Amino acid sequence: MKERGFSHLDGDAAISAACAGITDWEEKKAAEERAIEAESLRYRAERDAAAEAIVRRRKAAADGVTKMSFLSPGDLYERDRDILEGIDPDPPVVADVPCVSSLVFRLSSARTPADFEQATTVAGADHNVVVVGAGHGLPGHRFYLVYDAWANSLSAIPGLPSPFGAGPIGYGVAVLRHASPGDYVLANILLSYTGGDGGYLRFPTANDADLWTWWSSGPSARRWIRKPVILPPETCTATYIFHADTTFSMGGNTLCWADLLIGIVACDMLAAADEPAFRFIPLPEACSSKPTEARHHRYGGARLPEERRSMCCGGDGGVIWFVSIDDGEHPNDLTLTTWSLTMAPELKQWKQEAAFSIGDLVYSDELIKKTPPPQLPPLKAPTWPVHSIVDDDVVFLYLAEVKSIHPTSINMERYMVSVNVRRREVFAIFEYPSDGLPPPPFPPRIMPSNLSCYLNKTLCPTT
Repeated sequence: MKERGFSHLDGDAAISAACAGITDWEEKKAAEERAIEAESLRYRAERDAAAEAIVRRRKAAADGVTKMSFLSPGDLYERDRDILEGIDPDPPVVADVPCVSSLVFRLSSARTPADFEQATTVAGADHNVVVVGAGHGLPGHRFYLVYDAWANSLSAIPGLPSPFGAGPIGYGVAVLRHASPGDYVLANILLSYTGGDGGYLRFPTANDADLWTWWSSGPSARRWIRKPVILPPETCTATYIFHADTTFSMGGNTLCWADLLIGIVACDMLAAADEPAFRFIPLPEACSSKPTEARHHRYGGARLPEERRSMCCGGDGGVIWFVSIDDGEHPNDLTLTTWSLTMAPELKQWKQEAAFSIGDLVYSDELIKKTPPPQLPPLKAPTWPVHSIVDDDVVFLYLAEVKSIHPTSINMERYMVSVNVRRREVFAIFEYPSDGLPPPPFPPRIMPSNLSCYLNKTLCPTT
C-alpha cells in the first residue's frame, strides 16, 4: 500500500458529510449507501491506476521474477493468465529471531477479480517451494501458484479435476521438494463417496481414494496424474473420516497428511511412485481421540484442532514434532506438551519432551530488560502453537489481546512469542503489524517452514 502511494479505504468523513442534516431514517440510510458506493468506486479507481503503474515498472526491470503458466485454455484462461502477469514478489526481508522474515506478493488490482484475495491462501510449503491456492474451485482451488525461492520463479498450475462423488481429504495441497532444488511434486488425496438418499453424498464406507500428483519433472511432468489407492483402515470408520489439518514432508521422500485428532497418513512418494502405499501413524495415546470423540471435536467443538495443536518435521527430516495445548485441571489452566517421533532406524513410540502449565510461563530477564512488563502482553490463552523445525526446545505461540470493541470493528494487538520449553520462558516477542493480517478476530495461518534459508537476505530493521 505504501509503495502504491495511497491510503486504505477510509471514507468516514465523506459518508458523514453526505448524511449531515438528514433526519428521516430511510432517507439517511439511502444517502449513506450512495456515499459508500461512491467512495468505493473512487478508492478502486485510485488503486487500479497505481497498481498498473507498478506492473509496468516491474515489467521493465531486468531482475523480475520468472513466470511460467501451465494453465489450459478454457473459460477463465485469459483472466487467470492476467492474474499471473499482475503478481510480483517484493524483495524479501530475511532476519534472525526476534525479527520476522517477510515475503510479500503484490497483486495488480486492475487485473485481479474482486473475490480473488478472499479465496487465496497458502496451501503448502517445503524448503524453497511455496504453493498458494488461488481462486474458488472444486475440489480446492481454481489454480495454484508455485513460487520457487531458489530460482525466483512463479508458476501457475491448474487446479485438480473435479470428479463427481469425490472430496479432498483436507484443505490445501501437500508439497515435496526432491532431487535438485527445482524439482517438486504436489499431491492431494480425494476420497470416494457413494450416492445416498435424495441424491446426497454419504460418508465413504470404504478406504478407496484417488491420489492426484503433479510432478515438475520426469516423463509424466506438468499434468495431474490420478492413481486409485487404498488408505489405512483407521482413516475411514463408520463414525469418523480422516481430515488432514496440515501436511508436511519427511526425510526428503515422504509426504504426511496429519489429522490432529487421530494421527498421520504417510506415503513414500519416490519409492512408491507406481504403486503408492500408505501407512497410519497414531498420535500419542494421551492425545488421540476415539472416532466418536474426534467427530464431536471436529464438527461440534468450539474451535478448530489447529488452534490448539500442530505438527511438523524437523531435525533434517528425521524427527516428527507434535505440540498440543490442552485443558488442565482448573477452568483457566492450560497445559502445553511437546512430543517427538524419531524416524531412524524406523518410527518408534512417541516420546514426551516437555510439559508444563501455561501459568508457569514467564518472560526471560533479558527480554524484560529490553521491554518493560507494562509493554508486554499477558501470557494467557495462547493459541496456534507451532514447533520450531530447527530448534528442539523452541515453540512459537500466538497471542491476541483485545484493546477495544466497536460496532463494526475490533481493536486487537496480536503477537508471536518464542518459547524455550525447557526453561519455560519467553525469550522473544514480535507484534504483528495491523495491516499485515486478516482483520480481527481472524488469526493468521501459521505453518513452520525453512523458506528463509533460500531467500536473498537483507539486513534486519533495528526499529
